Amino acid sequence: ENTNSTSTTLFSKLIKRNVKLLLNSTISTTVFTNLILTLGIFIIPIIEIRKHGGITLPLIFYPVAMTIGFTLALYINSNPMNFTSIAISLEKQDYFFLKSLPLDFKKYLKIKLAIATCLQLSFGLFALIMMLIITKTPILLAIVTIISYIISSIVFSFHSYTSDYKKLYLNWNTITDLANRSSINQVLLTILALGAILLLVLLNVVTFFLIAMLPSSAHILGILYSLILIILLILATRKLRKNVFDKIYS
Repeated sequence: ENTNSTSTTLFSKLIKRNVKLLLNSTISTTVFTNLILTLGIFIIPIIEIRKHGGITLPLIFYPVAMTIGFTLALYINSNPMNFTSIAISLEKQDYFFLKSLPLDFKKYLKIKLAIATCLQLSFGLFALIMMLIITKTPILLAIVTIISYIISSIVFSFHSYTSDYKKLYLNWNTITDLANRSSINQVLLTILALGAILLLVLLNVVTFFLIAMLPSSAHILGILYSLILIILLILATRKLRKNVFDKIYS
């Protein structure tokens, strides 16, 4: 019983330490600044939509809301400076010290993932909700957009966390070092992310016009997009388990 109590106390201290580590003023400011700069491109369109009375689409256009949620999630989370993409590497040399302690290190990394994902979600979700309010998006379409954004962001968070573990970098001096740990790959990743975003923007437009011309296609698209999100979440979860948690003690 004393052992369990000691272990629980140790975990509580480590969790608090982990939250402080992620909410370090430099890190949180950098992540928030990058988020603001990333979303800056939407300021003018949002103002214009507001001026023209806001979004007045009927609920049948919910597949468009799903693609918008996914597009925004990719756009926001593709930035190399986010909580989940640096969460493990932030430990620096303490990583090996923590791994040597008499605690369930796999559980600790899972808790770290949960905290980093929640922080990453909260930053982007707050911005998204503000955008939906300003553009006067109908409540049901807003809910669909938010759900799509949350699921998509979790997928990208799992991917980022997996990448951080695979490219673990513990000898960094500044936060920028973490973002540039593999500059060549990062440039390629940025190009691919921008290409994917452009394709998703095109998908948003195609989805809109398809539903406008053929309303009966709305539910088919809704089911298709839902299945894609579920499959992506399953694949990201499997990759996370295989490449991170299953290798903790190997």
